[in-house]
Amino acid sequence: MIVLYIILAVTAFVVLLLFSSLKLYVKWDESLSLKAGFWFIRLDLLKLIEKKPKENKKSKKQKEKHTENKPEKKKKRSFSDIIGFVKFITKLLKKALKELSAALKIKVNKLDVTVASSSPDKTAMLYGTVCSAVYQLCEVINRFTRSDIAPEKIRIHSDFILPDMKAELDIRLSLRVIDIIRTGGIVLLTLTELKGVDQNERNTLETSH
Repeated sequence: MIVLYIILAVTAFVVLLLFSSLKLYVKWDESLSLKAGFWFIRLDLLKLIEKKPKENKKSKKQKEKHTENKPEKKKKRSFSDIIGFVKFITKLLKKALKELSAALKIKVNKLDVTVASSSPDKTAMLYGTVCSAVYQLCEVINRFTRSDIAPEKIRIHSDFILPDMKAELDIRLSLRVIDIIRTGGIVLLTLTELKGVDQNERNTLETSH
C-alpha cells in the first residue's frame, strides 16, 4: 500500500511539473525589467547577463599559447552550401516557432502609450500610426497564440505638450513545460527528416555528375 502511495505521489508530481508554466515578466517604465519565473522561483535576467565570469590570467595565457601552437584550419564552403544551410535553418525555425506560438500565452497587464513629438501635426500622424500598429499586433497575438488581450488594458493617448513619446509596459509570457518538451520532440523529428532529404539531394547530384 505504501508503494502505491509513493507511485501516486510521484505521478501527481510529474503531471504537476509538466503542466506548470515557465514565465517571462517584461516591464518597461523608463527602464527595462526582465524576469523569469517558475513556481515560486524568480530570476532577474538582466542582472545575470551583466555578471560575467572572470578569467584568471594563467588560463588566458594558456589559451593564447594553445591557439598559437595550433594553426587554424579553415574549411572552404561553396555558395550552394551556404544557401542550403540557410534554407535548412529557416525550415527548422519555422517549425519551432509555429509550434511554440500555438502554445504561448501572453497576458498584458498594462500598456500605456503617450504619443508626443516636436510639433502637433507630427503628434496627430504618430497617434494614428501607433494606434493602428498596436491593435493590429494584438489581433495577430490573439489569433496565433493562446492569448486573449483585453482592450481595457491598453491605453493610447496623445500629448501636445511633451517633446517625446512615453510608454509603460507590463506583460507576462508563459509556456507550459509539456509544450516545450513536445516542441523539442517535433523539432528533433523535423531535423532528422530534413537531414535525410538533404542527404538524398546530395546523392542524386553526385550520381547525375
